[in-house]
Amino acid sequence: MTDPKHFMYQALVDLAQARAIQEQTKKLYADLKAQIDELVEERFGEDRENLLKALDASDSSVARADSNVRDMAARYYGETADKHPCPAVTIKEFIVLSYVEAQAIEFCRLSAPKALKLDKRAFEKIAKVGKEAGGPFDLDFVVIETEPRVAVASDLSAYLTEGETND
Repeated sequence: MTDPKHFMYQALVDLAQARAIQEQTKKLYADLKAQIDELVEERFGEDRENLLKALDASDSSVARADSNVRDMAARYYGETADKHPCPAVTIKEFIVLSYVEAQAIEFCRLSAPKALKLDKRAFEKIAKVGKEAGGPFDLDFVVIETEPRVAVASDLSAYLTEGETND
């Protein structure tokens, strides 16, 4: 039977080579992008800046005009209750609730438990501490297990042969 460590070594060599090619490709792309950006800046830099200023100005102008239309429509609706002040503007009514959150949580706890949502992160933190320390939070329905997860080093240069490095 072949030693499984040999296969793992070869798999790491393959991964190291794939990563080296990926890094080299990323570097080539970044270099090309920098050259393109430099050429674009040389050729269109001033036009680009002027257009960005004009775009900012037009964004501000649209925001002011939009706000003006909305304010006028809201005032008109307040005076007339007409939901269609003109063909392009419609007033929509939404129901909005205001309440004290603590009172809502207490109500749900007592009368509507399906409306409550579990904060898994907070619960798991409490359950873990409870299991470790015992006491009232040592919950018998919680099982703590160890789950193995594979971590592969980010630097696999030791598995590359000469000439395959990222330099």
